[in-house]
Amino acid sequence: MKNQKNNLIAIILLLFFANTTFAQPTISDNQKLASLCKVWGFLKYYHPAVATGKLDWDQALVDHIKLLPAVGTKEQLSSFYIDWIKSLGDVPPCRSCENNLPDSLKRNLDLHWMDDKNIFTDSLSNVLHYIQLNRVQHNYYYAKFTRVGNVGLGNEKEYPGYIYPAAPYRLLSLFRYWNIINYFYPYKYAVGEDWNKVLDEMVPQFNDAADTVAYHMAMLRLVRKINDTHAFFGTDQLREINGKYRSPISLKIINDTVLVTGYYNYIVADKSELLPGDRILKVDGKDVGQLFKEKLQFTYGSNEVTLLRNVVLLLLRGHTGRLDVTYERRGLAATKQLKLYPLGDLKIDTAISKNGTWKMLDNNIGYINLRYLKPDKVDEAMVKFMNTKALIFDIRNYPYDVQNKLAEYIGYATKPPVKITVPDLAFPGVFVPVSRLKAIAPNNNVYKGKIILLVNEETQSHGEFLAMSLQNAPNVVTVGSQTAGADGDVVKIVFPGGYASYMSGLGVYYPDGRETQRVGIAVDIVVKPTAKGIIEGRDEVLEKAISIAAEVK
Repeated sequence: MKNQKNNLIAIILLLFFANTTFAQPTISDNQKLASLCKVWGFLKYYHPAVATGKLDWDQALVDHIKLLPAVGTKEQLSSFYIDWIKSLGDVPPCRSCENNLPDSLKRNLDLHWMDDKNIFTDSLSNVLHYIQLNRVQHNYYYAKFTRVGNVGLGNEKEYPGYIYPAAPYRLLSLFRYWNIINYFYPYKYAVGEDWNKVLDEMVPQFNDAADTVAYHMAMLRLVRKINDTHAFFGTDQLREINGKYRSPISLKIINDTVLVTGYYNYIVADKSELLPGDRILKVDGKDVGQLFKEKLQFTYGSNEVTLLRNVVLLLLRGHTGRLDVTYERRGLAATKQLKLYPLGDLKIDTAISKNGTWKMLDNNIGYINLRYLKPDKVDEAMVKFMNTKALIFDIRNYPYDVQNKLAEYIGYATKPPVKITVPDLAFPGVFVPVSRLKAIAPNNNVYKGKIILLVNEETQSHGEFLAMSLQNAPNVVTVGSQTAGADGDVVKIVFPGGYASYMSGLGVYYPDGRETQRVGIAVDIVVKPTAKGIIEGRDEVLEKAISIAAEVK
């Protein structure tokens, strides 16, 4: 009886340990692919044998994607990666690596995935952390500094003709972009969602994309995830969906209503078609509200105002040279057929004012439209307005690089106009402040009147940077509405197939550290166009600026 009891206990213990050994949880295909993305990208920018460009790292990824299905458990996956890392050779100790950095520089750095015990063993985590602490410090191949200080990614392979590549190369698209953002996007912390969860969401969309359009839509969705007005992405396939013809009529969304504001191109416009203030109801029989929802997935932007700015550019697109539009004017609805033009033939100018570079307004007030002011004309303009009591700079547009020339007359007071951060190539994911910009003292003929800046959602990138610089001068007020929230020189990111997108490449902040990305620049007096003002042909933002200037004694 005693022997039978002992035998029963032995059998129970054997079954317990057998279940423990053989019931190790497997890792899903998507989890394995996400882990491969992170390990591959980390080694690309950290490992001395990889970061210096000695290996075909794209091909290494493709090869390991093909091997991944044979891996089942956490232990197998970690061994898979450890063997790969060993094949790269030893990583020598780094005596120049600075690892004790303040948290303020590591806001974007996230290497916690290395310690995910659901995916990796301690042995692999230790290997990865050793590489982190002894990372490459020179001869970077995949990431280099450009002239302005942001990261240059010119050594990425383009793979021309890969319109709809096989799954490994579709995943290469995702993995390349995800890691570039992970290590070199200055505003990753501000994208609005966990970047690791973005990867988890996008892996099946790229891996399972059934056709060309599905793959291109996956690239577009990925790019939109960073919520950056610089993050344009377009392909012929996506343009075909929206139509390769457009109207020269400009639209604006005010209080959830789509209104005609004028024309992007007055040369080709038939002004009898629609008038400013007309309310768009339907396009080719489709309710404009439904059309708005459909087109929103194709737009990009740092904030709501730029999404609305960009989506209206798609509302009057079509596949032929004609488009039926139902509109309302003075309470009456009517339908007209609009003439459309090929995208490449229709030059678009989104500047609010197209009435020349500068003019003298009543009551000794000067006005300069920075959309048209070229650097070689700054002296002439400033001399003309030097004795005005107020000077209005219209930056509701994309200006020329006149910043330093204007500073000679206005100055940047006693401190640099902005604070800038750049990526630390010696520690990917870290961003450090730089002192590239200095205070510029004005010349002897300094402007002493009041300066008024006009801004809106068209104020973007260099326009925002210029506005921030001018705001640092004395006696300045900014009038208008939220700007595009996309500052810092752009970085080009290439997808396989030769497709490209962009990102803001520098961190740009006010001298006191205030944010601008997604937020826009600081506006002192908020003024927005109204439907009534559009119908009456008034520029209400400029009117407010003139009223402020008129009060100057």
